Amino acid sequence: MMSESAPPPTDPVYSGEVPVILKLPEREDRHSTLTVDIVYSTTQPRNQKVLQIQLTDESDSYLLYTLDISEDEFHTIKTDQSILVDFPTFPSKFVELLRQCQASAASEEHPRFVASLSCLCGTPTFNVTESNPFRQLTHLSLRFVAGNDAAIKRHLAGRLADFKVRAARAHPTPPRPEPEPQP
Repeated sequence: MMSESAPPPTDPVYSGEVPVILKLPEREDRHSTLTVDIVYSTTQPRNQKVLQIQLTDESDSYLLYTLDISEDEFHTIKTDQSILVDFPTFPSKFVELLRQCQASAASEEHPRFVASLSCLCGTPTFNVTESNPFRQLTHLSLRFVAGNDAAIKRHLAGRLADFKVRAARAHPTPPRPEPEPQP
Protein backbone atom coordinates (compact mmCIF):
# COMPACT_ATOMS: atom_id res chain seq x y z
CA MET A 1 0.00 0.00 0.00
CA MET A 2 1.31 3.43 -0.94
CA SER A 3 1.73 6.07 1.75
CA GLU A 4 -0.18 9.34 1.58
CA SER A 5 2.97 11.36 0.82
CA ALA A 6 4.34 9.11 -1.92
CA PRO A 7 3.74 10.44 -5.44
CA PRO A 8 1.63 8.27 -7.72
CA PRO A 9 3.58 5.98 -10.03
CA THR A 10 4.15 7.45 -13.48
CA ASP A 11 4.60 6.02 -16.94
CA PRO A 12 6.63 8.32 -19.24
CA VAL A 13 5.09 8.99 -22.66
CA TYR A 14 7.27 11.76 -24.13
CA SER A 15 9.94 14.27 -23.20
CA GLY A 16 11.31 16.64 -25.79
CA GLU A 17 12.09 20.19 -26.77
CA VAL A 18 9.52 21.93 -28.95
CA PRO A 19 9.82 25.36 -30.61
CA VAL A 20 7.04 27.56 -29.24
CA ILE A 21 5.90 31.14 -29.70
CA LEU A 22 5.39 32.65 -26.24
CA LYS A 23 2.70 35.33 -26.04
CA LEU A 24 3.00 37.01 -22.66
CA PRO A 25 1.22 40.14 -21.37
CA GLU A 26 3.05 43.45 -21.82
CA ARG A 27 5.85 41.76 -23.80
CA GLU A 28 6.49 41.16 -27.45
CA ASP A 29 5.92 37.65 -28.73
CA ARG A 30 9.13 35.65 -28.58
CA HIS A 31 10.31 32.35 -29.96
CA SER A 32 11.52 29.89 -27.37
CA THR A 33 12.15 26.21 -26.99
CA LEU A 34 10.05 24.62 -24.28
CA THR A 35 10.55 21.19 -22.79
CA VAL A 36 7.34 19.21 -23.00
CA ASP A 37 7.04 16.27 -20.60
CA ILE A 38 4.08 13.92 -20.87
CA VAL A 39 3.46 11.09 -18.40
CA TYR A 40 0.58 8.85 -17.41
CA SER A 41 -0.18 8.51 -13.74
CA THR A 42 -2.92 6.82 -11.77
CA THR A 43 -5.06 8.75 -9.32
CA GLN A 44 -6.41 7.39 -6.09
CA PRO A 45 -8.97 6.26 -4.95
CA ARG A 46 -10.59 5.52 -8.37
CA ASN A 47 -7.42 4.22 -10.09
CA GLN A 48 -8.22 6.50 -13.01
CA LYS A 49 -5.47 7.17 -15.55
CA VAL A 50 -4.43 10.81 -15.83
CA LEU A 51 -2.30 12.31 -18.56
CA GLN A 52 0.04 14.90 -17.03
CA ILE A 53 1.62 17.46 -19.35
CA GLN A 54 4.28 19.88 -18.17
CA LEU A 55 5.84 22.80 -20.05
CA THR A 56 9.17 24.23 -18.86
CA ASP A 57 11.89 26.45 -20.29
CA GLU A 58 15.59 25.70 -19.77
CA SER A 59 16.37 29.42 -20.13
CA ASP A 60 13.73 30.50 -17.57
CA SER A 61 13.69 28.40 -14.39
CA TYR A 62 10.44 29.97 -13.22
CA LEU A 63 8.41 29.10 -16.31
CA LEU A 64 6.22 26.13 -15.39
CA TYR A 65 2.83 25.24 -16.80
CA THR A 66 0.99 22.03 -16.01
CA LEU A 67 -2.12 20.24 -17.17
CA ASP A 68 -3.68 17.05 -15.83
CA ILE A 69 -6.25 15.42 -18.11
CA SER A 70 -8.33 12.58 -16.73
CA GLU A 71 -10.30 10.34 -19.04
CA ASP A 72 -13.49 12.17 -18.02
CA GLU A 73 -11.95 15.58 -18.73
CA PHE A 74 -10.64 14.32 -22.06
CA HIS A 75 -14.18 13.57 -23.22
CA THR A 76 -15.08 17.23 -22.66
CA ILE A 77 -12.03 18.38 -24.66
CA LYS A 78 -12.82 15.81 -27.36
CA THR A 79 -16.39 17.07 -27.71
CA ASP A 80 -15.48 20.78 -27.58
CA GLN A 81 -12.71 20.48 -30.20
CA SER A 82 -14.15 17.69 -32.38
CA ILE A 83 -11.16 15.43 -31.70
CA LEU A 84 -11.49 12.09 -33.45
CA VAL A 85 -9.17 9.95 -31.30
CA ASP A 86 -9.92 8.29 -27.97
CA PHE A 87 -8.09 8.83 -24.66
CA PRO A 88 -5.54 5.98 -25.02
CA THR A 89 -4.60 7.17 -28.54
CA PHE A 90 -4.51 10.89 -27.70
CA PRO A 91 -0.95 11.04 -26.27
CA SER A 92 0.64 9.51 -29.39
CA LYS A 93 -1.33 11.84 -31.69
CA PHE A 94 -0.37 14.83 -29.54
CA VAL A 95 3.29 13.77 -29.77
CA GLU A 96 2.89 13.51 -33.57
CA LEU A 97 1.72 17.14 -33.63
CA LEU A 98 4.67 18.21 -31.46
CA ARG A 99 7.09 16.39 -33.80
CA GLN A 100 5.53 18.13 -36.79
CA CYS A 101 6.17 21.46 -35.04
CA GLN A 102 9.81 20.42 -34.51
CA ALA A 103 10.26 19.33 -38.13
CA SER A 104 8.56 22.44 -39.56
CA ALA A 105 10.66 24.80 -37.46
CA ALA A 106 13.88 23.02 -38.44
CA SER A 107 13.24 22.86 -42.18
CA GLU A 108 10.98 25.75 -43.18
CA GLU A 109 11.33 29.52 -43.18
CA HIS A 110 7.59 29.83 -42.54
CA PRO A 111 6.74 26.72 -40.52
CA ARG A 112 3.56 24.91 -41.46
CA PHE A 113 2.99 23.62 -37.92
CA VAL A 114 3.46 26.06 -35.04
CA ALA A 115 3.04 25.61 -31.30
CA SER A 116 2.21 28.65 -29.20
CA LEU A 117 1.62 29.37 -25.53
CA SER A 118 -0.59 32.39 -24.97
CA CYS A 119 -1.07 33.96 -21.56
CA LEU A 120 -2.82 37.08 -22.88
CA CYS A 121 -6.38 36.22 -21.79
CA GLY A 122 -5.65 35.09 -18.25
CA THR A 123 -5.73 31.32 -18.84
CA PRO A 124 -2.48 29.99 -20.35
CA THR A 125 -3.44 28.23 -23.58
CA PHE A 126 -1.18 25.95 -25.60
CA ASN A 127 -2.16 25.73 -29.27
CA VAL A 128 -0.86 23.67 -32.17
CA THR A 129 -1.74 25.42 -35.42
CA GLU A 130 -1.29 24.42 -39.05
CA SER A 131 -0.96 27.17 -41.65
CA ASN A 132 -1.96 26.71 -45.26
CA PRO A 133 -2.37 29.30 -48.04
CA PHE A 134 -6.03 29.78 -47.13
CA ARG A 135 -6.09 29.94 -43.32
CA GLN A 136 -4.68 28.83 -39.99
CA LEU A 137 -6.23 25.72 -38.46
CA THR A 138 -5.92 25.06 -34.75
CA HIS A 139 -5.57 21.30 -34.33
CA LEU A 140 -5.45 21.37 -30.55
CA SER A 141 -5.97 23.93 -27.82
CA LEU A 142 -5.19 23.01 -24.19
CA ARG A 143 -5.68 25.20 -21.13
CA PHE A 144 -2.79 24.96 -18.70
CA VAL A 145 -2.27 26.15 -15.15
CA ALA A 146 0.69 28.40 -14.35
CA GLY A 147 2.93 27.01 -11.64
CA ASN A 148 2.58 28.72 -8.26
CA ASP A 149 5.54 29.18 -5.88
CA ALA A 150 5.10 25.77 -4.26
CA ALA A 151 4.86 23.96 -7.63
CA ILE A 152 7.92 25.79 -8.98
CA LYS A 153 9.90 24.92 -5.84
CA ARG A 154 8.92 21.23 -6.15
CA HIS A 155 9.87 21.27 -9.82
CA LEU A 156 13.24 22.92 -9.18
CA ALA A 157 13.96 20.58 -6.26
CA GLY A 158 13.22 17.60 -8.51
CA ARG A 159 15.49 19.02 -11.22
CA LEU A 160 18.28 19.52 -8.68
CA ALA A 161 17.91 15.94 -7.42
CA ASP A 162 18.03 14.63 -11.03
CA PHE A 163 21.13 16.72 -11.69
CA LYS A 164 22.86 15.35 -8.58
CA VAL A 165 22.09 11.77 -9.63
CA ARG A 166 23.44 12.38 -13.16
CA ALA A 167 26.54 14.12 -11.78
CA ALA A 168 27.20 11.25 -9.38
CA ARG A 169 26.92 8.75 -12.24
CA ALA A 170 29.20 10.78 -14.49
CA HIS A 171 31.85 11.40 -11.81
CA PRO A 172 31.72 8.70 -9.16
CA THR A 173 33.65 9.57 -6.07
CA PRO A 174 36.65 7.32 -5.56
CA PRO A 175 36.72 5.33 -2.34
CA ARG A 176 38.61 7.07 0.41
CA PRO A 177 41.83 5.38 1.41
CA GLU A 178 41.72 3.96 4.87
CA PRO A 179 44.01 5.75 7.29
CA GLU A 180 47.10 3.85 8.19
CA PRO A 181 47.32 2.69 11.80
CA GLN A 182 49.53 4.79 14.00
CA PRO A 183 52.56 2.95 15.46
